Amino acid sequence: LQPLPCNGTRDDPFTTLPIQRTKCVVETLDYFVAMCKGIEYSHSVAPNTRNPHLMLLLPYALEHPILFESIIAVCRASVLLSRGKSAFEDPAFIQHRGNVLSALNIKLQSDSCTDDAALLTVTMLMTLEYLTGNHYGVHMHCRGLDKMIQLRGPLSENSDPDADSDWMRFVKTGLTGYKALGSFVTGQPPNIPSSSLGFASETFEALSLDKPLYYPENPFSEHLCIVLSRLPSGFSELSLISRVSEQMINTLASISAAKTQYDLSADTSRSPASGFFTSPESPHDSQQMALQNLLSALQRLSLMSPSILETYLSFGLISFLFQLRRLAPLNLFYDPILRQFISILPHHSKPVTVQEQHVLIWASMSVAGSLGLRLVPMPGAHTILDHMFELYLESRKWSRLEKILCNFFWTQAILEHWKGVWETAMARRALLLKRKDSS
Repeated sequence: LQPLPCNGTRDDPFTTLPIQRTKCVVETLDYFVAMCKGIEYSHSVAPNTRNPHLMLLLPYALEHPILFESIIAVCRASVLLSRGKSAFEDPAFIQHRGNVLSALNIKLQSDSCTDDAALLTVTMLMTLEYLTGNHYGVHMHCRGLDKMIQLRGPLSENSDPDADSDWMRFVKTGLTGYKALGSFVTGQPPNIPSSSLGFASETFEALSLDKPLYYPENPFSEHLCIVLSRLPSGFSELSLISRVSEQMINTLASISAAKTQYDLSADTSRSPASGFFTSPESPHDSQQMALQNLLSALQRLSLMSPSILETYLSFGLISFLFQLRRLAPLNLFYDPILRQFISILPHHSKPVTVQEQHVLIWASMSVAGSLGLRLVPMPGAHTILDHMFELYLESRKWSRLEKILCNFFWTQAILEHWKGVWETAMARRALLLKRKDSS
C-alpha cells in the first residue's frame, strides 16, 4: 500500500497539489475555497454546474501548476490588502508571483501558448495588477490577452456556441469579464464583438466621451433642458448652478434610465451576479452589462480632468451602481476603488451652495453604503460618514437626511441599507463622544 498523499487540500485530502505544500499555500487555498463557496452564480455562467469555481476551475488548476500558483498569488494579495498590508513586502507573495511570471514566459514560447491555462493565468495576473493598483499593468495584460485570443482563434469547441460545454462557457464568460475589467480601469471600450450586449464604443460616443469635456453656460440648449428635466431634482438643480459637464449630465441621464429598468424588474427578474463582471448570456445579464458599461463610462470621465465636484459625484455614482446591481457582500474586485474613495472623499471641504452640499451628502452616503457591504470593514471606512457628520449638521438626523437623499438616485432597498449603515455610524459617533466627555 502506498502512503496517503500529504500534499492535498483541506477540502479533498486525496488530491495532490501541483506545487509545494506550505503553510501559506494551505491557508490561501482555504481562503479561495471559502470565498468561492459564498458566491452565488448566474445560471448562464455554467448551466449544469452549481459552483463553477470549485467544480470546474479548481480541478483544472490542480492539473496546471502555472494557473494554480497564479490563483494562490491573487488570493494571497487579497488577504494581505484586506489587512491593510502591502503585498510586495510579503516574501511568500513575491515568490509565488515571480514563479508565475517565469513559468508564463516559458509557456508563451511553447506550442501551448494560447491554451486555456495560459489565457486564465493572464487573467489572474491582470487581477493581481488591478488589486495592487497597477493600472498600466492591467492595460498591458489586457492587450496581451487580446493578442493571445487572436492567435488562438475561435474559443468555441464546435460551430454552435450554444453547444459549448460548461467549462468553455466558464472560460468565455471569464475572458469577457476581464475585458470589461480592462475597460473599467482604462476607460476605453474593449475589443468585444458588436453583438455583445455591453461595452460598445458607440456608447462612449453617445455620451460624448470621445470629445473634450464641455461645460455648458446659460442659456442651455433645448436638448439639454429636456435631459435635465428628466433627472432627479437634486441633479438637475446642481447642473443649473454648478460647473457640471455635458458629458456628466448625459451619464446621469443614462444612469437614470438604467435605474428605471431596474425598478421595473426588481421584484421578479433580479438574480445573483457572479462577481464584479458577468456574462452577456441572459436577459438579467444584459442589465448587468448595461451597468458595467456605465461604470466604464464613469471611469473614462474621471480620466478626462473633470472638476473636483464631478470627481466626488462620480464616487457616489459608481457606489450607487455597485449597490443597484446587488445588495450583497462585495468581493475582492471592489477593494481598489473603495480604497480610493476612502483616501479622497473624507478630505473635501464644505461647498458654499446648498445644492453642492446636498450632492456631497448623497455621494458620502452612497460610498458609505458600498463600504457597508464589506464583510470585514476596510481600514478608514468610518471616515466617510465621520466627515459628513462633522461638516453637515442636517446629516445627523435621519428624517432630514432621508429627504436630501431622495432628491438623488435611490431605491427603497438601498435606502433601508443606507439607514442601517447610518445608524451604525451614529452609534459609533455617540460612543466616541461619550468617551471624550468622560475623559
